Formats: sequence, C-alpha cells, structure tokens
Amino acid sequence: MANDYKTNFVKNNVLTIIWYAFSTLQGLILLPVLIKNFGITVYGGYVLLKTGVEFLCVISSLGVGFKYKRFVPSTKDPQEQNKLFYPQFFFQLYVLMIIFALLMGLDGFVKGTIYHNDITFSMGLICLVILMKFMSGQIAHFFRYTHRINILIYSAIVNSVLLVLFALIGFFVFKVKNINVVLQAEIYSSLIAYSYVTVKLLREIGFSFPVLKVKQIVEDIKLGIPLILSYILEFIMYSSDRYIIGGLMSASAVGLYSPAHSVGGVIGVVPKALNMSLLPSLARANDEKKEHEVKNTLHYSIKLFLVVAIPFITGSLVVGKDILVLLANWQVAEAAFWCIPFIALGVLFFGINLILTNLLLVQLRTKILFYVNIISGATSLALNLIFISIYKNILVAAITSFVSFFISFNIINTTVKRHFKFTYGIKEISKFILSSILMGIVMHFVRWYYHNLLWTILAGITSYIIFLFTVRSFSQKELHYIRALFRAK
Repeated sequence: MANDYKTNFVKNNVLTIIWYAFSTLQGLILLPVLIKNFGITVYGGYVLLKTGVEFLCVISSLGVGFKYKRFVPSTKDPQEQNKLFYPQFFFQLYVLMIIFALLMGLDGFVKGTIYHNDITFSMGLICLVILMKFMSGQIAHFFRYTHRINILIYSAIVNSVLLVLFALIGFFVFKVKNINVVLQAEIYSSLIAYSYVTVKLLREIGFSFPVLKVKQIVEDIKLGIPLILSYILEFIMYSSDRYIIGGLMSASAVGLYSPAHSVGGVIGVVPKALNMSLLPSLARANDEKKEHEVKNTLHYSIKLFLVVAIPFITGSLVVGKDILVLLANWQVAEAAFWCIPFIALGVLFFGINLILTNLLLVQLRTKILFYVNIISGATSLALNLIFISIYKNILVAAITSFVSFFISFNIINTTVKRHFKFTYGIKEISKFILSSILMGIVMHFVRWYYHNLLWTILAGITSYIIFLFTVRSFSQKELHYIRALFRAK
C-alpha cells in the first residue's frame, strides 16, 4: 500500500511538471511575439489583463467547492460524486453570470481607469475566456481529486499547444494585430482540448440539475471563504507589484518588469505541479491514518522543489540577461536583469509556502491560513506601495516581493510546526547550495569561453548533477526511496 502512494505520487508529479512546463513555454513563446508586434506598453497591459482574468476566475466561487475538493478523493460512488460536484458547479456558474453583467456594464470604466486605454480588447471575449477557464477548471478539479491526473494533463498540454498555434496563425497568417486574437485562441483551444474529458466526466457521473440548498451553500462558504480571502492576499503578494508598478509608474514599466517576472517565476512550475497531486495524496493518507506517509510526502516534496530551485537561482545570475535578450530585447534585459534572481528567491519561499499550506487544508484549518495570509498580504502591499512610490524602480518591486515572501514563509513555517512536526534537512540543503555555487562557476567560464546560451545551460545542468553526487547530497535511505518511487509494480 505504501508503494501505491509513492508510485502514484511521483507519476502524477512527473505529468504535472510536464503540463506546467508546456504552460510556461506557452507564455514564453507568446512573450516575444507580443513585445515585437505590439511593443512593451501593450504587452504590459496584456499582462495586467491576463492576471485580472485569473483573479476573477478564482474569487467567483466565493469559497464554494471546498468540501467537494476535500471529500471527493475518498468518494468512489458515482452518485455521491454527482451530489458533490453539481451543487458547487451551478452556484459558481450563477455567480459568474452576475460578474459578466457587471463587466459588460463597466466596460468603458475598466478600460479607462485600470488600463488607461493603452490596449484594445473585447469585454465580451473576456467573459467567454473566463467561462472557458471556469469549465476547464471544474473538469480539472474532478480528475485531479479522483486521482487521475494523467487524463487531465493530456488535455492541458493539447490546450497549451493549440493556444500558441491559433495565436500565431492569427498574428502571421490572418495578420490580426490586436490582443483579441489571443483571447479567441484561448477560447478555441479550450473548446477542442477539453471536449473529450467533458464527455468522459458526463459518462461517469451523469448530469443533474440540483436544487441548491442554502444551508449547505452557507456551510461550504464558511469553510471556503477563508481560502478565497487567502487567495486574494496571495494575489496581493504575488501580483500586486505589477499593478502598483502600472499605477505608480506606467504600463511600459510593467512591460519591462513582466518578462523578468516570467523568467524568475519559471521555478514556480515545480510547487504548482506538486500541489496538483499533493493535497489529494495527503488527504487520502490522512483519512486512512497513515501519518508516516503524510510526513514522507511532505518531506520529499520540499526536497524535490529545493534541489531544483536553488541551482535555478544561481543559473539566473549567469544567463538571466541572455535569456531576456532572447525573449524580448536589450532594452528589457538591461532594465530588468537584476530583477530575476530576487524574483526567483521570492518564488522559492512562495513555493515552500504552497507545499506547507496543504497540511492546514487537510486538517481543515482554513481560518488559520487566512490569518497567516492577511499578515503576509498586508506586509507585501505596504512594502510595495511605500518603496515603489519612493524609488520608482522595478528592481525595488522585485526586492520587496522577495522580502514579503520571506516574511510569509517564516509565519507559515512557525504556524504549521505548531500542529505538525517535520524537518527540512539543513545538511542536505547546504549541499544543494554548494553544488549550485560550483555549477555557477562552471557556467560562468563556459559562457565566457563559448558565448553560447545553450552550451552554458547544458554545462550547468551536467555539472550540477555531478556535484550533487560528488558531495553525497542524497543518503542511502533517500536513494532507496527514490528508486522505490519509480519502481514499476
């Protein structure tokens, strides 16, 4: 039984990392296309637009759906799954209809106040994009929480590939030169990519049109609203810097900052991928009273993230500017290069926070999570407002974001350890740091000698792996555990 947890957990994480890699690659492909076709100002406005859409998609639930996500992993009966799925689905759909009406009514106000009329887009298409994201998200949650992430991943990868393909066709074949072409690409790609899994979901649990019970909705909101408020605070920590830059500086400054944010945030792929299978795995292990599996899953999730995140930060110092030149131009590279390592450091602590908070969710301690995040969010917002207004510099935004995530990590770490005892393994982490420093030295000399980005990155990856095993970063027990994870049954 223990091997079931290990094997499924690793397989799920490998698939989700591939998915998030495709999703990240999608953004990195569109980045230079948008900058070189529209300019930095329009690209900055588009980043704000995309972030706003994601924000609305999450808060529209009002917290409803938490009980469904928490208990469906242990539910096998299709009828019970039906009863858990549809009430929260239709409630969120009704809320979205109200939001769409508000967005259409506030079209001119939103474009003028938030985006200063710097970009042109259709509010109707924005509503359709939000609807598609809601539908695909609902499908994703069902297969994620019923431990079948592989089905979900294939659809998500197809979605990412089709989105880029449709957008490029719109830009270069039909010569459409506005943001609406990307919005249309998102709609078409979602319709095609998620059609199969939609049919599969309907075949498994059927379709019903439930009568929403106010008492049940209120109970779900009480449990879930702290998570929504926590998300809002998390949004403030992770995305408010771009909005504050846009408000206190300009959309052009957002356009300079966002490519660095995209590159530095690449490492966030790992904890987000881990989170896809981490909560269902922890929930099932916790429900079956397997505390040892809970500790192991948490411990190795953090180790896996750190063994990748630490060298990423070192490597960004060596090749960060070259990557920005490749993705954007020299103007962006010169202005934003030093932002990358600070953003990456911030994402490192943000990623650990994501992993740790799963323990609070499994134990239904959503209120504690909210109180922790309100302190962290308020700190982040205050730091960004104060220092960006004083210095008017995008590097300041990167530094304050790092400081905010570091403060948040210390608060969450202290809170979680009050309820659950675990160790990070400082000795092993110090070996990751040493291996990363040696890797950085190798990358520096390869870059200086060959002046080739690809060779520099390959040399870095190869040398890091060699150094990891040279300094014995993994114990025999850990190596045995890793082999067990990948051993076929």
